Amino acid sequence: MTQPVTSVTEAARKTDMTSNWGNQTNRKEEIVMAKVQTKMGGYTIHARKTEEFTFWWGDDYLPASYFDGSIEPNADGLNLSPLIEEGRKITTIAPNGHRQPQLILTLRNNNHFDVPFFANHILVSV
Repeated sequence: MTQPVTSVTEAARKTDMTSNWGNQTNRKEEIVMAKVQTKMGGYTIHARKTEEFTFWWGDDYLPASYFDGSIEPNADGLNLSPLIEEGRKITTIAPNGHRQPQLILTLRNNNHFDVPFFANHILVSV
């Protein structure tokens, strides 16, 4: 049985491999290192708008990996009202025949000015 990665900060995970021969159970525990990758991109949401932003990892995504994204406003020195995440959807796309998740975030900007933000992506795979 494989134990799931419970957090993105987990650097390794244990894999329990059990085989049954007759009445004997053989257990072997193995340490498997997780590969953690990050990407960041800059975007802007327009003043007083609700907009949809689409994110995906790219062709080096491996099936059964963990993919997620977050946003971080980059409005230094501005009296900023927080951006509001109104929706979060995930689907699968297959550009070039390579299956990968696609994250669609719907954000609302209640500020009277455009707000630049960073989109931070993380991919955890074994």
